[in-house]
Amino acid sequence: MGARNDEQTGTVEAYEPVLESCYPSVPIPTLTTKSAVEYILQKFESNHKAGLSNWVTNTITGEHLTHADMGPLSAKVASAMKKRGMTKGDMALYLTSDVTRIYTIITGVWRLGGIMYSSYPEDTQDTLLMRIQESNAKWIFCDPFSVPQCKEAVAQVGWNVEIIVFGEAEGCASVEELFQDDGADCPAKLEDAELSDPLLVLCTSGTTGQSKGAVYTNRSILAFCLGTIGIPRTERPAMLLLRCTHVLGLAFPLRNGCSGLWSVMMHQVTKDNIFKCVENYKPVFGFGFPTFLIQLAIDPEAEKYDRSSLESICTGGMVIPENFYTAMMTLPNMKYVMNGYGMTECGALTTTIDLSGMDEFKTIENHPHLTVGRLYPNTSIKVLDLDTGKALGPGERGEVAIRSPIMCSGYWNRPEESARTFVDGWMKTGDLGYYDAEGYVFIVDRIKETFKYFNNHISPAEIEAVILRHPAVAEVSVFGISDPNGGDHIPRAIVVLKKGFEGTTKEEIESFTNERVASYKHLRGGIYFVESLPRGKTGKVVRSIAASISLPPKLC
Repeated sequence: MGARNDEQTGTVEAYEPVLESCYPSVPIPTLTTKSAVEYILQKFESNHKAGLSNWVTNTITGEHLTHADMGPLSAKVASAMKKRGMTKGDMALYLTSDVTRIYTIITGVWRLGGIMYSSYPEDTQDTLLMRIQESNAKWIFCDPFSVPQCKEAVAQVGWNVEIIVFGEAEGCASVEELFQDDGADCPAKLEDAELSDPLLVLCTSGTTGQSKGAVYTNRSILAFCLGTIGIPRTERPAMLLLRCTHVLGLAFPLRNGCSGLWSVMMHQVTKDNIFKCVENYKPVFGFGFPTFLIQLAIDPEAEKYDRSSLESICTGGMVIPENFYTAMMTLPNMKYVMNGYGMTECGALTTTIDLSGMDEFKTIENHPHLTVGRLYPNTSIKVLDLDTGKALGPGERGEVAIRSPIMCSGYWNRPEESARTFVDGWMKTGDLGYYDAEGYVFIVDRIKETFKYFNNHISPAEIEAVILRHPAVAEVSVFGISDPNGGDHIPRAIVVLKKGFEGTTKEEIESFTNERVASYKHLRGGIYFVESLPRGKTGKVVRSIAASISLPPKLC
């Protein structure tokens, strides 16, 4: 807690150090209703009238939607769902890899005041049953391969749940039935909408605990579309390596549509599909997790494809090592490698993209290396001491807490967890980080994955960044294991070697690392070589699974 003098009254006021966005605030516009759908439909219609055509394309199937399609297709969905009994507040579950029509279906449900709840296509019957029960969902939108587990889950609830399939499956309706509706029963406007009405529940990844449902309202959907408005617009497509079940995979195609941008996506994100997308659609910009983007630079097969269109990429979702930036800058015409910070509970917090009104994608000039950037408009953060909860100043590490209109309003039907995480308008992120005097934010690691050795805090990500500087290392995961000598926890690393470096020894990498880190960060738990690292549904390496791999004890 700091102190501030009031020169007029002579009093001294206590205050907390808080970092505010350097960009001008963006107000929510005046609408005839308080529905985010009204704003979205208005923007799509104005884009169409301005002559903008392309909105979203599946680069594998070629399926393509234009700005002109959003209004009539979502109206058909709204009308068809109203005939099925959907009213304001009703819930539908969706688990699909679709990257085109799903956005018109979601918008159609919102036109009725309905709520969409995401689940992963790979989710088990038990997970689906839990989500159906906690949401009272009456409809499920899914792909054919998910029908068996959906049917098994539906059979265990005490009400009718209709399964609607992207394609065909025995005993299920098809989404094509919705698009064949005449649209006559779609309401002109949702007159009783409130900014606090829930529209969307997004399942968290569950990598550090049980998956929860983050609730997005009219206010937060509007704020996302408006708060990211400074991202430059280009006539050439933007490649999004995202899934509609993730926060940015849902929000960015809608936001891009509002801004007149063309998104090219794929329902199966593989390296071959990425290479073909870049060659065939020639995107100027790419966004995705580092695991996917890095293949464009390091995979030998990538050199067979024309990658010259890509001029900038943006990533996030994890602490980005230095070698990622170095590798991506080797692409033929790459100008900018940008980073950002967000989470399921708040999709856009910081970015190194210049949001000052530029006409092209450009990074903030002279920003510090490895920063996740500056705050989006309307966004604030503070950093809390891990022991006392006191707000800290620039350069001091602690738990990052955020305040943003984009932020979700809490967790669906989880009042106790919501109360712990969302306090007085702030959300505790569980991330260890800090900001500097220039307003740049740095994320160090997940607090749950840090550990202590004789009261010294150790961040696995910092040790990983050092190990990745060794020329033989392709991937690494560091985690803490119990110290047999009573020092609490010691670091252990599992390493994937690059092809052609199979002769590298563990001792060589251990020595390389220990020479470059503080003594308390030495790899006392040893180094082990593995063929691959365990990954979660988003492509991130899951340290908790890595730590559970059965490995022999380190020999002294």
